[in-house]
Amino acid sequence: MIMERLELNIVSCLGDVTRVQAAILAGFPQNIASRTRNKGRYITNTGSKEVFIHPSSALFKELPARVVYHEVVKTKRSYMREITTVD
Repeated sequence: MIMERLELNIVSCLGDVTRVQAAILAGFPQNIASRTRNKGRYITNTGSKEVFIHPSSALFKELPARVVYHEVVKTKRSYMREITTVD
């Protein structure tokens, strides 16, 4: 495990999800997308590409204002996968 190899303490977030979100955001700062006025449409902050939340996502119907994603899958549209909200 990386934490053990680096001799770092393994600690829980103790229910503070903002700490987890901050860690994810630190790892993927280039993968942020912001919702536009058009329902369901997002624009990436780097590259200004049009992307959408993947229909299998738990956030598909939520439409948060800003998200961070792990990858984009291209079909008829470009879909973000493995996403979380950014406050």
